[in-house]
Amino acid sequence: MPAFRHEALEEKFAGHLTRVCEIFRDYGNLKDYFHIKQMLHILKIPDWKKSPPLAFYLTPLSNALTDMRACLLKLNEEGVLHCKYIIEDNAEL
Repeated sequence: MPAFRHEALEEKFAGHLTRVCEIFRDYGNLKDYFHIKQMLHILKIPDWKKSPPLAFYLTPLSNALTDMRACLLKLNEEGVLHCKYIIEDNAEL
């Protein structure tokens, strides 16, 4: 995949995920600070898994992003009727 296409997809992903987090912040219980583009940038640090201090903080972030992405893909596959309209009822995400 060309670099410009990868960057464009990452930009779109960051924009959409930022919007999801804003909805959870405004209508749900999300109180934590989020900056999706910065999170993705930090996860691009080469060999961060080999550095114990970075691994300690970034492994939970990486796992959470992977789990969230899997949950969103599952919701997409099941269709909109499986999404609950009350945000707090979507406990898995």
